[in-house]
Amino acid sequence: MTTIATRRAELTAALIAGGVSCTDTPGDAQPPYAILVQAGSDLDGIGRGQVAFGWRVTLVAGDYLVATSATALDSLMSTSTTVLRLMDGWRLTSMSAASIRDLAGGLYLTADVTASAMIDL
Repeated sequence: MTTIATRRAELTAALIAGGVSCTDTPGDAQPPYAILVQAGSDLDGIGRGQVAFGWRVTLVAGDYLVATSATALDSLMSTSTTVLRLMDGWRLTSMSAASIRDLAGGLYLTADVTASAMIDL
């Protein structure tokens, strides 16, 4: 049975193998890193007891005032999208523009990549 937890573990392992540090909690690691967050599913497309379930991968490059953060974000985006495109059973669904987010008390340059994979209900 393919569950939300097994797909999350699969995504995390693939990103780490590709060289992207992952965390579930902002502030647990020094940038650059990725935060994995469930993006959920609309249940319109249930087929044979499965549904496409999404994840948002928030890429955290570093302090928005540091010049190297933009380059780090480019690298994170490139690596993450390549990893996702090469994963069997996964679909890359979107890539956001860069933005500044307040995470763990600091302002960081970030972007989001979303992907989905089938899970069993």
